[in-house]
Amino acid sequence: MKWFWKKKYNGRLPLLPMNFSVEIFYEIFSHLNQFDILQVILINKQFYELGIRELYKCLLVDNGTDRYIISQHMRTSFTTKYTIIDGIQLFKKKVFKRKRMKFVQLVIFRRDTCLDAIYQDMIRKYPWVEIRIMDPDFMSDKGPFYTNQKLKLQAKTLTRLKIEPNLFIKVEDDNYSIIEYVINTTPTPVLLSSIPKLKRLETLCILDPQSNHLITDLQSSQLSDICLKTLILKVSSIQLSSLGEIFNLTTITKLKLEFTKNVAAPYEELKTLTSNLPRLNSISINWRFTNAVIIMDYLVGKNIRHISVKTNEEIDYSYLKYYPTNFMKHQQLISLHLWGNPPTPPPPVKTRSRLISWFSKKETPCDDLHTSKINAIRGFIDGGFPNLNQIILNGWFFMITGKREVKLEHWPNSHMSCICCF
Repeated sequence: MKWFWKKKYNGRLPLLPMNFSVEIFYEIFSHLNQFDILQVILINKQFYELGIRELYKCLLVDNGTDRYIISQHMRTSFTTKYTIIDGIQLFKKKVFKRKRMKFVQLVIFRRDTCLDAIYQDMIRKYPWVEIRIMDPDFMSDKGPFYTNQKLKLQAKTLTRLKIEPNLFIKVEDDNYSIIEYVINTTPTPVLLSSIPKLKRLETLCILDPQSNHLITDLQSSQLSDICLKTLILKVSSIQLSSLGEIFNLTTITKLKLEFTKNVAAPYEELKTLTSNLPRLNSISINWRFTNAVIIMDYLVGKNIRHISVKTNEEIDYSYLKYYPTNFMKHQQLISLHLWGNPPTPPPPVKTRSRLISWFSKKETPCDDLHTSKINAIRGFIDGGFPNLNQIILNGWFFMITGKREVKLEHWPNSHMSCICCF
């Protein structure tokens, strides 16, 4: 097999299920930096155990068989994201002493091969590297094993920085490589003080359902000079009117707001906020008590192409089926996601454009697809949404591939799918 790798290959490598030995797999992975695309259609358990599951998160795993599926092409440079380590000596020989650590962002050790001296040496020399300690079977992850030291960020190739509860990294100097900053713990003033030093930051994600002082801490962090494109907030609650005082809203194109407390939906604040977001084209709302139709009305005229609304209350499909004027003004929509508790199904109505709660029924689509379901989707296609190609209503997923074809899938039962033509 060595002759194959002598020639640099920059195309696509399809890998089908084959009973390769572990040594051959390591030979393959040692040369993956030569490929731009790896297309794995169907892989066996051995390939999965070697760590491919940690490289990408888009795996569809069928526990009923010994086969694992990756459903899409994945374009990236392997050497900048991942390395597989099976034994500390292999790591020292292949990576650590060859000065290749500048490409590595994640290292996984088996628990029975990790040496404390190597671990301490790594966190001192390579603070940008994420270190995980795995069980010897390499399949059951007991959780990450991080350092809690305050480390100076030195990597020039790192583009994403995620702060976990037991991982603390402070950015001390100006950084021009990181474009995504995720805080998955309490956003302390020290953590927030790193944001102004991320000069090319485009995505800020704060995931802290318990924080009660977020606005005050953000206001003291001087973030108005950061040109964000994506802002994601998962918090207990927040005053939306204060976001304009903290961030430069003129550059934000994607906004995601999730409240974890039972608070009243701030409709008017949302309307004011979106009015100050001239480039907004994608919005996701996850509030426990809200009305999806009211939000749709408030978003009219914003030129938003992707709308997602999730609520604990029932979504009034009887309102949607008549296509009110404001709802129909969203003609620029490409994807529409409405998630809520299903209402009681109304009596059958012989009308082409009705939308009822059959979206939440557990049916076999290929056997029980009634004419009403097809007509409902036709109502979306023919009723003023020329660009719409994706609809999600209470777990029913509709992928519109053309004027004559609709693909329906029910989540999480993705095997329940059917192509319908009309």
